[in-house]
Amino acid sequence: MKNAITYTISLKEYMQRAILVAVLFAIAPFYDDHTERFISVSLMIFGFILLSWISSRFIVVKINEESLQGIVLSIPILPVVRNRVIAWEDIESITVKNWYGLKYYVVATKGSSTNSVGVPVHLKDKQAFKNQVESFSGKDSPLSRALRSDL
Repeated sequence: MKNAITYTISLKEYMQRAILVAVLFAIAPFYDDHTERFISVSLMIFGFILLSWISSRFIVVKINEESLQGIVLSIPILPVVRNRVIAWEDIESITVKNWYGLKYYVVATKGSSTNSVGVPVHLKDKQAFKNQVESFSGKDSPLSRALRSDL
């Protein structure tokens, strides 16, 4: 994408969810032996922190005057992220979906539900992203309306 503005997810949002999930697993009685539970929970916390860091580096959204580039949400492993570009005029609808515990706007295109992309709800500079989307796609575009209703 030429002259694209890049936005990344907010690492804070991932970390909050990672800690919440880790706490839930820590209080669940997985093992009778407390040592095994401590090791398991410690490895799980480390895994969530690592996953959060990797996700914050690889899950990006790019926009320019012509299009939006988001991630394909059907991939089962987060670090293997594929991107797809959608022209502003091809955007038909926006829904919200939870993917691995995080909210994403699912941007669906006209004529094909398989060409949708995900835009993380929790971006680092969401207000600037909203302003740029409105500037590029117009205030009445589905994504602009979704961003306005969420802020």
